[in-house]
Amino acid sequence: MAGQFILLRLTDQDLEDIQNAWNDDRLEVPVLGGVAHAAGTDNGVGGAFPGWNEGSRAVLDNGLNGVQLGNRSGLPPHRYLGFGVGQIGNGSSGKYIIRNALAGGWVTELLRPGGVGLTELAAAARGDWPDQKAKAFAKQVRANGASVEIYHTGADGMDEV
Repeated sequence: MAGQFILLRLTDQDLEDIQNAWNDDRLEVPVLGGVAHAAGTDNGVGGAFPGWNEGSRAVLDNGLNGVQLGNRSGLPPHRYLGFGVGQIGNGSSGKYIIRNALAGGWVTELLRPGGVGLTELAAAARGDWPDQKAKAFAKQVRANGASVEIYHTGADGMDEV
């Protein structure tokens, strides 16, 4: 599985703000999914995911820098924040995305590096990426939903609990 976007860090406050905005609009509230690529679990290609270590950090860094990964099995643990199809409105959720972008928040830090095998953006969102990230994100959610891969929730790598 791969998301449409990568976000290296999301704070607990960011997650709470997202959930509050979506709740205010009475939309499906995005929730942080379980850990993908947890250390020691089967990677589907005859090995086990490495967890956070020097090697997995190097794989992530390479992918972020555009080096084409052969597969995603060497990536460190991460979680997905899912936004359902059409689950963004013109009320609190839409305004939140605009305010977040204007304040230089997480929306401005969304990434789509070429090397990590991310899921393609919806046609409606492609023309706005990367110059108008907030607009591209909102269009993606409206058209096909969006999945954001999150690698850090603090100073350390994603908690594997």
